[in-house]
Amino acid sequence: MKSSIQQILDIILSAEFSRFPVYKGRLDNIEGLIHVKDVIPYLIDNKEFNINKVIRKPFLVPELASLDNVLLQMQETANQIIIEQMKENEEDENRCQE
Repeated sequence: MKSSIQQILDIILSAEFSRFPVYKGRLDNIEGLIHVKDVIPYLIDNKEFNINKVIRKPFLVPELASLDNVLLQMQETANQIIIEQMKENEEDENRCQE
């Protein structure tokens, strides 16, 4: 989460998406999301950029959530991106390896 406004702009222009995950350390450690429309004012006004002011909380969904419930929650909250929460314990890892 230590990207400069120029680094973020380069990513936005090369990827052609409007929403981007923000992670800390590892790609699977999602801290939140950045929407392009939240970054534009910093570019226009040449204001000092602080990623913590534009990061949005991620919409986290349990790994075993039913699709019907997830879609209903997405409609109710107007979220367009979900992030699946995966359990990280030995029991789950062993089950996946069997």
